[in-house]
Amino acid sequence: MQGSSGLAGHCWRLGHEIFFHDGEKHHQLTDNSYYDGNAQINENGQVVWMGWGGSDWEISFMTGDTQIGQPWVSNFYPQINSDSQVIWQGNDAMTGNLSL
Repeated sequence: MQGSSGLAGHCWRLGHEIFFHDGEKHHQLTDNSYYDGNAQINENGQVVWMGWGGSDWEISFMTGDTQIGQPWVSNFYPQINSDSQVIWQGNDAMTGNLSL
């Protein structure tokens, strides 16, 4: 089990899905047939993670239906700070360019 903790909760991956505990109960943030992982939580309880989007890796924010990152670029290893700013690594498979 892979996980991350913040002042406002804890998130983890179990199997291929992302879960969040807000201090009172567990919430399942993903429910799909793809791998989801590298979840990170900030001190405000906001969660980001990377997940397979069918053709490349995408970064998702808390609700699971908000994807951030660049289309047609694989996006990896998200980090989120207390101001809700997210940074991640992107890799363009066509050009081999790496970006942050």
